[in-house]
Amino acid sequence: MGKNVYSLVLSDKVIEKIDEAAYNLGTSRSNLINQVLAEYVSYTTPEKQIENIFQTVEKMFEKVGNFQIMENPSPYLMNIRSLLRYKYRPNITYKVELYDNLEYSFGKMKVTLRTTNKQLIEDLNSFYKFFAKLEEKYIKKVLGDNLCYTIEKEEYTRQFVLPVKYDDLGILIGDFIQIFDELLKIYLSYLPYKEESEKETEKAYLNLFNDVKAII
Repeated sequence: MGKNVYSLVLSDKVIEKIDEAAYNLGTSRSNLINQVLAEYVSYTTPEKQIENIFQTVEKMFEKVGNFQIMENPSPYLMNIRSLLRYKYRPNITYKVELYDNLEYSFGKMKVTLRTTNKQLIEDLNSFYKFFAKLEEKYIKKVLGDNLCYTIEKEEYTRQFVLPVKYDDLGILIGDFIQIFDELLKIYLSYLPYKEESEKETEKAYLNLFNDVKAII
């Protein structure tokens, strides 16, 4: 959505209160005024849409014990941490970034893990590649060329594709993260028996994705 500069004549006291409220909310004067005016005329701004999506995701994960919502540095970002069942119990982070233009790809998920454990890094990369293989096999026909992902070192990034029909993107994002996390833990639990690990992970993939409302 495009933005332009407009001149408004406002009282000093109003600006003082707006600046105070904007500071407490961690936003700018312009953004707060834009949001207040949008609510007055019953228009949902992209920023408000993103806020609503993240609120839905947060509510979903409040009900799940093994996820933790981290403090987020931006209204466009959400960091979710999960504990891996792996030797010294490292934490994996799902970084969700949403765009303010809800077209085609409306955001992305980046999976990161801070570790120097070479075996764990190797196992993670092995899973990322297998998960990508499963998506190519089962949902490429749905998403087509919009299915985009990258695997770099120990990081996996997956673009979210806007579905043709959807009710709540927050639910779809939450489902995707929970399924990805569950599949990762299943995959790691069967290692070093890679053939069995892939077999059980694919079986779980089909069962879990069979219940999602839409593919993103």
